Amino acid sequence: MKLPPPALTAPSLCPRCDQPAKGASQCTFCKLELRWCRDCGGVAGPSDRYCGFCSIQLTAMPVVKGRRGRPIWPGALGAAAATLVVVLLFHSVGKFPASGPRVASAVRATPVAATRLQDLQSPTLGFQYAVPADWVVFDYSHVSDPTQAQPFVIASAIRSDNNLAAVAAGADIHALQPQGTVVVLAHVAMAQPSDTPQSVLTSGIAQLVAQPPGGATASVARSPRALPLGKTRGSDAVLTLSWSGTDYELEEAYLASPHAGELIRVDAIAPAAGWNGTLADQILSSIKLF
Repeated sequence: MKLPPPALTAPSLCPRCDQPAKGASQCTFCKLELRWCRDCGGVAGPSDRYCGFCSIQLTAMPVVKGRRGRPIWPGALGAAAATLVVVLLFHSVGKFPASGPRVASAVRATPVAATRLQDLQSPTLGFQYAVPADWVVFDYSHVSDPTQAQPFVIASAIRSDNNLAAVAAGADIHALQPQGTVVVLAHVAMAQPSDTPQSVLTSGIAQLVAQPPGGATASVARSPRALPLGKTRGSDAVLTLSWSGTDYELEEAYLASPHAGELIRVDAIAPAAGWNGTLADQILSSIKLF
């Protein structure tokens, strides 16, 4: 059995908010769904495939409500595997001449239900928002060292994309080429007191099309429009960024902030093949300022 390194203990704090997880299947503070390593007992996020402490693969491990545990269906998996081997063996020797389509149907994966959204908020930045419950979310304005705080929140479908966006200073992800969807919500300063979400967005889009990121081309897929966000004024647009034939969709929005001299900027970027414009609009519509 693999043992942890001497003088080190497996992590037991929530990977999102660093609060004690206490062996639960969901963080009681930020509501992140948690997983637990069956070897070292360390905590992991819902999108982690390997334990960050002992490196064991987590993909086959279930989330057990309220406690850590080993898989609760090993017998069932063994029986299913044995049955599949027998079916394939008989099929290969011609015992089931007409069973090909039926076998394929029997082992086809069941479609996964649509991901639910979870409501979150950034007390420091003063807004509430909703993103898919299985996404990785980091609020860089709320950190243990105030001198390291940054005025943005990054949410991503894949953890490594979140790290790349943070390195890119969060507020500017135009040059980011993520594997999945990345959303950045940030406070930005107004260059002029007369700036509005519409004017800043229109100017920024024109500049991005004229001067795209290195090696890329940019085109407008949807012109700037007013956002129906109740009393909050806002405007958004969608662009297509291309690098050597690989396309990415970028939705950029600006919202009026209750704080003088500031705007709320929202960027969502994803490979064109996996772009979900409906989800991006849902995230925008969920934003509430306070």
